[in-house]
Amino acid sequence: MGPLPKRKYAKARQGERRQHLKLSPPPLDECPQCHSAKL
Repeated sequence: MGPLPKRKYAKARQGERRQHLKLSPPPLDECPQCHSAKL
C-alpha cells in the first residue's frame, strides 16, 4: 500500500496546485482561401 496524505487539502491550496495544470488552447492557423481559423 502506498503512502496516504495525513491531512485534507484546503480548496484554496487545491487551486494553487492546479493553477499549473491548465490546458493551452490549440494553435489556430488561417485558411489561405477563405481566411477562417482552422486547427
